[in-house]
Amino acid sequence: MPGKKKASKSVFVTVGTTSFDSLVAALDTQACSDAFRRNGYGSLVIQRGRGTHTLSHLAPSRRRKSARRKSGGGGGTNAGAGASNGGGSSGGASDDDAPEPMETRVFDFAPSLADEMLAADLVVSHAGSGSVFEALAMRKPLLVVVNDGLMDNHQAELAEELGKRGHLRWCEPNGLADAIDSFDPRGLTPYTPGDPSGIARALDDALA
Repeated sequence: MPGKKKASKSVFVTVGTTSFDSLVAALDTQACSDAFRRNGYGSLVIQRGRGTHTLSHLAPSRRRKSARRKSGGGGGTNAGAGASNGGGSSGGASDDDAPEPMETRVFDFAPSLADEMLAADLVVSHAGSGSVFEALAMRKPLLVVVNDGLMDNHQAELAEELGKRGHLRWCEPNGLADAIDSFDPRGLTPYTPGDPSGIARALDDALA
């Protein structure tokens, strides 16, 4: 299709040492997969931290292929199920035409996330200052997802302030697919590590 980008770029998602299942669950949807693919992303690495969300839509390709083979194996029950969804013939065509899920790898923790960040074309991060500033120091395009389930979430102010300065884009979990679709790294302002006093003062003003 004209204008369609090749799905070759990679995404790294990090939640730090906490649990942020609402972020992982937001990723694990057709809407986010479609948004990633429209923007040329074909692989995804998720650092899940203490979270417990089990991927379903973003299941590894080999398992999805195995499930598809089993469901189309020709048994009477499976054939009946296909017919109830619009007929065996059209159902089979739909399965064949459906895109494979993104190549996905999940891990909980690692001694360092630097290698994963360096290898990524886009970093999607929780709003923890350590992860945020590490990605910015590497000049990585950064989309921060604010945990709207936290009370007195000062991390949100950090994301908002850095967003105002153009260093990153941010959203909440329920707006993730739209944020991916509208994300344009060319519009970001590179962050220069140094004296953080300006950002600290701005945060102090916001929290006053």
